[in-house]
Amino acid sequence: MRVAVAALAVALLLQLAACGSSDEGSTEAGSTAAASAPKEEPVPAAEGGWAVLKRFAGSQAGKLIVPQGPSPDHVLIRDLEKGSGPAIAPGNLFVSHYISFDYENEKVVEPSPGELKNGKVTWVDAGLLKWGTGERVPGWEPGLKGIQAGGLRELIVPARLAYGSNVRVYLVDVTKIEP
Repeated sequence: MRVAVAALAVALLLQLAACGSSDEGSTEAGSTAAASAPKEEPVPAAEGGWAVLKRFAGSQAGKLIVPQGPSPDHVLIRDLEKGSGPAIAPGNLFVSHYISFDYENEKVVEPSPGELKNGKVTWVDAGLLKWGTGERVPGWEPGLKGIQAGGLRELIVPARLAYGSNVRVYLVDVTKIEP
């Protein structure tokens, strides 16, 4: 009888373990969360590609990250230059410039070809925005958390948190933060 009870207990435990908890169907910022985190960690950008991104990163180009393998399912950030002063807080106004690239093909997305100055890629002026209210790319909310004025940050934003259907790589230069 004890063997039968023990066997039943083990079977129930195995069945419960198989059920487990799952993030499938749960939401994060209004989107379905991915079932698992990416298996590969970001690695420094390889020589060769991403020439325009590296040019805009300037002396900080060696700090850039470009994940290899599957697209990330969460926002990846890398501070290329730390700013100074208080960190951005919800409701703060901020001024920034940025440039964005398609993760898959390394091509510049913003500025668009019609926005080029004399055929050259230049920073896009995002204007005055309020942080924490979703006035820009949804991935900028978690991506700019903690940035300070003068900060230069690389963001790799999954498609569900970017405009369009592709993962975007942003280089964001925050020049001013106002309470």
